[in-house]
Amino acid sequence: QTFINNGKERCYECRKLMYSNIQKLPEFKDYDYFLEGTNITDLLENRPGVLVLENFNMTSPLVECNITKDDVFEMIKYFNLEYSPDTTCLATRVKTNQKVDADKLDKIHEAEKFVRSNVKQENVRVRLDDNNATISVDKPLEILDKTLLARLRDKLQSLGFNKVFLDVTGYEKTELVASIDDNGDYYYQLPYTIDLLKTKEKLLDKDYLTGTIKMYENLHYNDIVIHENGRISMNASDDFVEKFYEILGCIKRKNI
Repeated sequence: QTFINNGKERCYECRKLMYSNIQKLPEFKDYDYFLEGTNITDLLENRPGVLVLENFNMTSPLVECNITKDDVFEMIKYFNLEYSPDTTCLATRVKTNQKVDADKLDKIHEAEKFVRSNVKQENVRVRLDDNNATISVDKPLEILDKTLLARLRDKLQSLGFNKVFLDVTGYEKTELVASIDDNGDYYYQLPYTIDLLKTKEKLLDKDYLTGTIKMYENLHYNDIVIHENGRISMNASDDFVEKFYEILGCIKRKNI
């Protein structure tokens, strides 16, 4: 029911149910480790489902090794591996607090399949809000063709959507890019609040992190300051991204 209601707990409850069912499989006891595929870049996003991992004693090897999403695709390419297209759960297309059901997910799936076959862009999303569809692609200005837009509109309306919109800002990938505050320091704002005590414990647990850890109102690791509100700041530095990723896997978010 929590999944259907599509509140802020949906992702967490869905993962909890999924991992619980995996552990009930008769062959589960034959395995030494319970692994999942979250990568370090995923931690830049608001994914409350990661809170489930500790409950099931799971390991996230890509996070432990500071492997980014781009690293994953480079390895896939290098080893010539088959893989499914990078996408997220279809339920994320439905606006929060609007109910999710099979009919909505089927419509979104068919709509994205049609849009993808016509626009030939890597990232395609069809988002649903009160039965109106918003198409989001990497380069929306490249598809501003009357015939193409009419085809997309007609198809999506035939699937049952009321109005069809195009997001002209384009699909936005999450990227680690530093902002600069009034003092000239670099910072990045995570979209969730941080449990400073658990983060401190995680930093202390990592043998490769040999810097100085201090706890005041905020948590300090060398020149990096970790704020409870999700802000991570440090002195201006050319290696901002490297230093940020070094500690990102230790960041423990608060409960939903």
